[in-house]
Amino acid sequence: MKVSEAIEILLDFDKEYGVLSDPSLGIALARLGSTSEKIVVDSLENLRKENLGPPPHSLIIPGYLHPIEKDALVYIHKASNLVIDQWMKKLRKIDLESILKLLKE
Repeated sequence: MKVSEAIEILLDFDKEYGVLSDPSLGIALARLGSTSEKIVVDSLENLRKENLGPPPHSLIIPGYLHPIEKDALVYIHKASNLVIDQWMKKLRKIDLESILKLLKE
């Protein structure tokens, strides 16, 4: 399965909740460990359009990132600080909503 296909399936399952709608963050990996490996860090919307070449492919949707993890994605894999910051903000909002929901029960 290609990363673009996986994203389509995940977004389809997520329509009710909107957790993966933009802003979102994904790490796409293709042929990891080979001489033609490719690693792309971007929003799921942009990754869906990315041509990663032939499989095997993997997709990572990260949770909270440690500052060193964030720096690695930005400096090594040229990820956008803005996309990462928006994703982290969204995760904090989801956590807050979950806590408030539990408190109401």
